[in-house]
Amino acid sequence: MNKRKEALLQEAIALELNVYELYIFYHRTFTQDKDFWLRMATEEKEHAALLRLAGDFISFFPEEIIYNNLDILQKTNRNIQETIEQYKQKSPSGEEAYIYAIGLENSAYELHYQNLVTLPSESEKLQLFQKLNTDDKDHAERIKALLKQ
Repeated sequence: MNKRKEALLQEAIALELNVYELYIFYHRTFTQDKDFWLRMATEEKEHAALLRLAGDFISFFPEEIIYNNLDILQKTNRNIQETIEQYKQKSPSGEEAYIYAIGLENSAYELHYQNLVTLPSESEKLQLFQKLNTDDKDHAERIKALLKQ
């Protein structure tokens, strides 16, 4: 695997873990929705584990996704970490926090990632990855539904 692809893989894992940390923060902060946020966090952690196990899977990523998204991933990871630190200083309102989560789930990286896992493929590895990640497609919709409640 080339260095750029390895960097993308590490940033993708970091993104899943950063979103996991954010959702754990929400789980602890928004106790009325704690079960929802724990489920979301668990799914993000599972995605990170899946990416770790399928390290050679990165070879399936089209080059344009790698080169266009590495910088986006790095910026997104920094933003999530900074946001968590800000939230620790001053807890956000539920609406502010949930809207931030919707934005993350609708981010350019997430949309490219979702497009990748829906591509038709004859590869058993890609098919397995697609099957294991179908639950990720509706995170933003689930958060929107929670926000409307």
